Amino acid sequence: MGALCATTGVVLPSFIIITMISYFIEAFKEIRVVRYAFFGIRAGVLSLILKALISMFMQSTKNVLAYILMFVSAAAVIFFDVNAIIVIVVCALAGITYAEIRGRGNDMD
Repeated sequence: MGALCATTGVVLPSFIIITMISYFIEAFKEIRVVRYAFFGIRAGVLSLILKALISMFMQSTKNVLAYILMFVSAAAVIFFDVNAIIVIVVCALAGITYAEIRGRGNDMD
């Protein structure tokens, strides 16, 4: 129960603020300054995503399955517009299955 309350306390304020902003953003999206601000925000978000990608790659297990999953999941999301949540679940199941087949349930190295 404590974890639920803590998670709600962390997530709910941001959720409420973003929801409120989304109602007002439509009215301001045609203003030039706002459009330029969003171009800058997109660039910042892209850099954060790339930093997270590089960090996760450096910390991840490097084997044939990992590389196959990486390329197939990237292609599925980029070229075939597959929902990222589905890709994450499928990759998690593939990793669990691989670990169980290899007999190492908790370590894939």
